[in-house]
Amino acid sequence: MAGKTIYAGDDIRSITGEFTGDVDHNGNYALGLQNIPDLNANGQGYHFDGTAAEINLAENDNLKFGAHDFTIIAEIEPLAVDGSRIILSSYDDIDNRWDFRIINSVLFFFMEVGASTLISNSFSTLVPTIDIKQTVALIGIRGTGLNCYHNDTLESLSYTDLDSFDVDSIVNVGHLNSASWFSGNYSKLLQFNMALSYEEYRKIKNGAPVPYKYLGASQDEIVTNGDFATNDFTGWTASAGWDASTGVAVATVGTSLHQDNVFELGKQYRLIFDFTLTGGSLEVYIGTGQNLGLVTGNGSKTYDFVCTDIGASNRLLFYGGGNFTGTIDNVSVTQIGCVLQLEQPGIGHNQWLDNSGNELHGEVSGAIPTNLPVNHIEKVIKKTITGDTLWTDIIPIGYILERIIFEETAGNAGILDLGTSDGANDVFTNVTINASDITIIEINKMFSKSLTQTLDLNDDQAGSSWNSASIDITLLMRRIQL
Repeated sequence: MAGKTIYAGDDIRSITGEFTGDVDHNGNYALGLQNIPDLNANGQGYHFDGTAAEINLAENDNLKFGAHDFTIIAEIEPLAVDGSRIILSSYDDIDNRWDFRIINSVLFFFMEVGASTLISNSFSTLVPTIDIKQTVALIGIRGTGLNCYHNDTLESLSYTDLDSFDVDSIVNVGHLNSASWFSGNYSKLLQFNMALSYEEYRKIKNGAPVPYKYLGASQDEIVTNGDFATNDFTGWTASAGWDASTGVAVATVGTSLHQDNVFELGKQYRLIFDFTLTGGSLEVYIGTGQNLGLVTGNGSKTYDFVCTDIGASNRLLFYGGGNFTGTIDNVSVTQIGCVLQLEQPGIGHNQWLDNSGNELHGEVSGAIPTNLPVNHIEKVIKKTITGDTLWTDIIPIGYILERIIFEETAGNAGILDLGTSDGANDVFTNVTINASDITIIEINKMFSKSLTQTLDLNDDQAGSSWNSASIDITLLMRRIQL
């Protein structure tokens, strides 16, 4: 391959002449083939070395399969398909886990809950190959089974009991409980709380535009006339005692207000509305029997839930029992579809950021960013601490630490120091971290052009006390060495 530009992490090298031999990932070729994602288009990705590289996402209810449909899509370039190579997994303990993997050159899915193996299935016709970028997908359809794709090849598994898919744990990229390491490159990883159609999957696989409702937590509005802007109940069915002539749904001893054809079974939604109560009580129902409970307190209300009942024409029902007086306005229902979105724009030097709007930032260990622009700029690290903490090598080579954002979430105001060694205070000293508040400290310091830097947050010198504080800390850095 002549005249290629090779991207290896932050290092750009121009290679001329024919390239025919074995080269490790730092050369980005293996047996003369590309081994980083989409090199010609300068696509970004993460390289996993097959021995210890991983990305771990904190426990989050959005990532549970629960009783709803789901879709996992991964754009990968394996460098090994022998043995067991995890693509995505969740591990609570040995008796509660699931994983989607390559095992002995074929795609495989395993699910165990409470020591009972629900699924252990090899998709024998789906055979990933090394050194070539390809897309794999697993689509779970409640009450039906699993569709598994390797590029455009489909193999299905009939399975009716998807209600048990509910492992309460972190999600792991590239490993299962620090084993079965993936070897190769990722450039895209998505998880949805719905079963995508083949056409939807194909669009994502081919990089075509996908309807916005599938990308992130901001979704299309489902409710008709939720703000009652027509000064009537267009789209709604209201019992006696309701009036919308003022652009607000007002109940004077109202019984029920509902809208049909809102929900689909097994999908996750967000319901928001404004509420005032002057008498009686009001409950919210999905379908016939899914009760979201009594509405209490005036103001804006938000409910996130999975639909488990589509009785009575898939309705959203506000039920006042014949004695509710008050108002409802600005009713909104959206489907929260894409719960995990790790894609090229979010790839950072040591952190693969989530773009779904669900705050699922990952902890990266060993996975090497590939094909990043040489002047890739920003790096963000988030930590939660409650006492003296030493962060070894937290500042990469060539980065300036611009500022630190402290958000005190519990306890009292802390008075702290920050130093470059255990117990030191040479970065800042005697700084008050305000209770129940956000404190921003400007640092603007580059520690080294050739070495990483350790930092220690403590109260050992001029700092006097943690004062039982629990603090969420965000370190913002900028790469300045080109």
